[in-house]
Amino acid sequence: MPWDVGVWSRPVAHVAKELGVSRQCAHRWVRRYREEGPAGLVDRSSRPHHSPSRVSAETETQVVTARQQMRCGPARISQATGVPVRTVSRVLPAGFPAG
Repeated sequence: MPWDVGVWSRPVAHVAKELGVSRQCAHRWVRRYREEGPAGLVDRSSRPHHSPSRVSAETETQVVTARQQMRCGPARISQATGVPVRTVSRVLPAGFPAG
């Protein structure tokens, strides 16, 4: 890293501008490089480690089954299953067949 190799120390903001990345991103790279060395600069997934608001598989199955049996929209499925309308809308993908 040109900004963290002994004599080559340069302001991270200047290097970030040259590389076309934000200062926040450059500081993240510097921190990872200092903590892990070159291995810290390997690409990482941006996928979250966990999704606390994810709908359970049981609820998804309940909503999809209700959709197939009742052939109606989210409001009626919500009434029948007790699952909030917004959750039903999230579970059913756009264009999910009603029949």
